[in-house]
This record gives sequence, C-alpha cells and structure tokens, in this order.
Amino acid sequence: MVQNSCPVSIPEKDYLAILDTITQFHGCDTREALRGVFGSHVLPLFEADSALYGWINMDFTSKSLGQVGLVDCVGVPQEDFNQLSDSIPYIKSIPTMLVRVARPVVAVDVDIPRELFVREKDQFFAENPEYVRDSWLYLNPIANFLATFDQPEITHGLGIHRHAPIEEVDRYDKNFTLRDIRVLELLRPHLLQTIKTIILNDELKRYQSLVDALVDVPTGIALFHSNMRVLFCNRVFSEVVGVSTGQMIPPELMRILSREISRFEPPFEIQSSPVELVFYQLPEGVFRLNLCMLERKNWGQDPCWLLQMKPVEDPYSLRNLAMQEAGLDKVQMEVSCLLLDGMEPVAIAARLFISPERVQENIKQIFEKLGVQTREQFFSRMSLPNE
Repeated sequence: MVQNSCPVSIPEKDYLAILDTITQFHGCDTREALRGVFGSHVLPLFEADSALYGWINMDFTSKSLGQVGLVDCVGVPQEDFNQLSDSIPYIKSIPTMLVRVARPVVAVDVDIPRELFVREKDQFFAENPEYVRDSWLYLNPIANFLATFDQPEITHGLGIHRHAPIEEVDRYDKNFTLRDIRVLELLRPHLLQTIKTIILNDELKRYQSLVDALVDVPTGIALFHSNMRVLFCNRVFSEVVGVSTGQMIPPELMRILSREISRFEPPFEIQSSPVELVFYQLPEGVFRLNLCMLERKNWGQDPCWLLQMKPVEDPYSLRNLAMQEAGLDKVQMEVSCLLLDGMEPVAIAARLFISPERVQENIKQIFEKLGVQTREQFFSRMSLPNE
C-alpha cells in the first residue's frame, strides 16, 4: 500500500505508476530483482531504452567522475558492459551540472545542451580508437539522458537513456521533458535507497567481518535493529552520541530515525521534497544522518539499519540546514533550490508542476521566513562564508 502525503500535480496515470514502482523497489534485495523492476517498470515509465547505476568516486576539483563501479545495467549489450567504465568519465556535463546546481535531477535538452553531450561522446571515441564507434552498441546510439546522484555525498548515481538509430542521433526529437524530471525526482528517494542497499551488501560481502569493515571509519557509524537497540557502533559514534553496543539509541535520535525509517516501510509515500536532508543536533554540532537498510535475510525477520553521521560542513548540507532552521516547508525548500539555480518563477512553476501564482506566494513566504525583501538579499542570506 502506498499513500501520498501531499498533492502531486502530475497526471493520475503517472502518479499510479510511481506508487506501483515504489512498491516494487522495496521488494528488491538483489541485482537481479532490481534489474527486473527496471525492465518491467522504470524503463516503460520513462519510455527509455536503457539505464545504468552504481557507485562512483567524485573528483570535486575537476567536477568529473573518477572511478566508477557499475552495480548493473539494463538494456545494455553484454559485449559493451565491461567497457562502460572507460566511457563514463568523459561525460563531464552531468557531474558538473549536478555539483553546480541545487536541483537533484538533470536532463539533456532541458538542463544540458545536446551539443555538449555529443562533443563528449566524440572526445571519447577520438581518444580511445580501440573502440570502433559504429560497433559500440551502447554509447553511440544514446540520444539523451536523465541523471541523478545521491547529493551531497555523490557516491552513487543513476542514468536513464533513450536511443536512436545511429544516423538519426543528432536530430532525434524525442526529448526528456519536465514531466520525466519530476517523475524521477519523486521516485528518487526510494530508488537510491534500494541501489544503496544493494551496493552496500555487495561491498560488505568482501569482508570477513562486518565489524572489521566499520571500526576505523572516521565518521560515526552504527548498526541498529528496528527496535532501536545498537548492534554495533564504532568509537566515533560512541563518543559523539554517548551510547555503546547493546544500548538503546537516545530518545531524540530514535524519534528522528523512526520518522525516516517509516518513509521506507509500508504504506509508502511519494516524497514532496526530494531535497530535504535529515539532521541531528548535538552539543558538538549538527550532524547529517545517512541511513541504509541492510538485507533482511542477514538479520532475521526484522531489518537492520546502517547509520552514518557526518558533521554538516559541505555547502549543500549547510544551505539545506539553513532552510530547515528558517522553517521553510517542503515546497518552499524546492522553490528555494531552484531560485538559487537562477530560475525565474514561471520556470520554477513548470519544473514543479504547480501554478506561477503558488510559486510567487511561496517566494513571498520564503523571504518572510528568511528575513529578506529582495532576490539579492535572498542570495546573500543563502551564501556561505567561503563562497
């Protein structure tokens, strides 16, 4: 069962498809199961031909993708699978855009000029002559794509693609639209949570001991049962939170985690704010919480959760925290992010599938809550000391 906690202004057919797809995601615990859901639900929902997803190592200096570890691909010829990691770092327009903007999903022909994407493909083939362009069955036919990463970490991501006959790629006119972007934004929390769970379990299988893999992590890490009892925590978590293995999670943190966990348990919800992060206030400072469910079969009937706590230091998290502390609601946070990206109210309305009048009213409320009167003051209020 899935429920909606807020109005979502998209066609009913799309809305029902999103609900069904979310339910399917939460039945996935293997690569094979997730691949099946992509084939049966995700690709048809976007009228797409292929998708790839995996973990990444983001180079923030060059704003490009470093090492890429593919979890899986759907609609990709088997002979191209092993070579994909070589081509992905050449597509720099995606990470450059997602690092620079506040919005969580971007698309060719909407956010990224197709000409730029074509040049990136041309550069790959020019610098890698061992790959014969006409026989490259995956990269060459891609005409446009949707992409999203797990901001602000940017440790895993997803691309969804439409293909065209080779001779028609440059003039292919079946573009992704604002509707496609909005659908992916609403699917994104559940989709990335599923991908993250599968990635994490694949990685943990490489270790003889789960504890050995987590002891020396420099940020606070804890494994806890659904009853909120800590199964394991590293030294950093114990010192910051004040609990040890076998103890219960503190009440305030328990309340936050229970609310977050409920998002990924039936009845599922379509999230109205793809940009809202989860924070926890302690005397030592504010921490951003990153939560991932582990495989149920490893821990009995009830799931075990992996919790990571990171100090709020990066620009994305600092702005998100400032919005929440000012009392912005979920729609206002989305509007604020698009304002920060330089969008005008009419474009914001189209992006969020709400009326321009509602956008203007939200901007008025945002300015009131932030104590500003003009867009210039808004940008100044949301700027960071090191910018």
